[in-house]
Amino acid sequence: MANIPGNHPNQIGVLSGNVHDEAGMMIVGVFAGSALWWLLPSGGVHLVRHRLKPSIYTGISRIAGMALIGFALWQLMSLL
Repeated sequence: MANIPGNHPNQIGVLSGNVHDEAGMMIVGVFAGSALWWLLPSGGVHLVRHRLKPSIYTGISRIAGMALIGFALWQLMSLL
């Protein structure tokens, strides 16, 4: 059974009401948090992108690409 707040009949706390309502609120909260997480950084980039020189933008893109490749290699090495 999933660890959803309120799924135990003796649970004491704020979230001890209807299990389906609490699960729905958890799903809405996760969705809203994820949307906010992606909207804030992408909105910030949108606001400052036109102020960057193309060479700086290219450098940032290369550093980000190298970081992604580094994390991928790290994960591959952890499998061995």
